[in-house]
Amino acid sequence: MADRKKIREIIGYTYQKQRDNADLWYKQSVSFHEASIVLYEHQERISGALRIFQFNAALSLELIFKAILAAKGEPIPEIHILRELCTKAKVKLDEDQKFTLDLFTESIFWHARYPVPKSNAQWDNFHDNIFEKHIVRSQSGTTHTTLANQKRFPSMENYTRIWEICLVKYESVIL
Repeated sequence: MADRKKIREIIGYTYQKQRDNADLWYKQSVSFHEASIVLYEHQERISGALRIFQFNAALSLELIFKAILAAKGEPIPEIHILRELCTKAKVKLDEDQKFTLDLFTESIFWHARYPVPKSNAQWDNFHDNIFEKHIVRSQSGTTHTTLANQKRFPSMENYTRIWEICLVKYESVIL
């Protein structure tokens, strides 16, 4: 029986070629993007759908950033920090969109998968450094108001804007 690894090498089906294949990264990102849309559109029927939408949206962004890097022939970092991947891929986002990436990153790490982070330090980081940047507090007399910052919150609208910027970047790199 022939060595299976040798056969894969002969036909060009190797780990490195697959890892460097921008089209594979892109197709996977589109799958998560489409799943996020379905989850968002049917959130009233799915328990916890908003968190799961955010998770799928976050993964789609991670994968499209990596698709851009692969298309440029750059190494694919083994990280999940969306702001860092965005910088490496040279995708131009405004500051509010970068803060949106921070909250999406939390979805990748724990927010969409567990009810709480795995440690007190992660909990404190989320609430003190990440979540607070997505909240707008105001006071009028004795009335205090706390709202999500609509420009930074990982909503479908903000996600779609970021996705479209990434898509344009990917298409400009592959052409």
